Amino acid sequence: MSMAAHGARRLIEMAENCRFVIGIELLAAAQGCDFHQPLASSAVLEAVRGLVRRHVPHLDDDRHFQPDLEKAADLVGRGAIVAAVVDAMGQDILPTLDRSLTE
Repeated sequence: MSMAAHGARRLIEMAENCRFVIGIELLAAAQGCDFHQPLASSAVLEAVRGLVRRHVPHLDDDRHFQPDLEKAADLVGRGAIVAAVVDAMGQDILPTLDRSLTE
C-alpha cells in the first residue's frame, strides 16, 4: 500500500472519530443548557439544541449512552447541525459560509 493510500485511510478514520467527538460535545452542551432553563441562549444555539433534543432526550436517569451518541454523530455527519444554523440565521449566512469554505 502506498503512503498516500495509507494516509487517506487514516484520514477517513480521523474524520469518523471527529464526527463522534463533535456529537459528544453537542450532547454535553445541550445537557448543560437544559440545566439553565428557563434561561435561553441565542436563537441559533437554541435551534441547534432543539434539533438535538428532537432526536436525543434530556438525560435524567442512567441509560445506555451509545444510542444517544450514534444519533448525535448522525446529526453531525449528515449536515443537520449546519442546516439548523443556516435556517436559524437565515439565507444571509450562505455567502459567508461559501466564501469561508473556498478560502
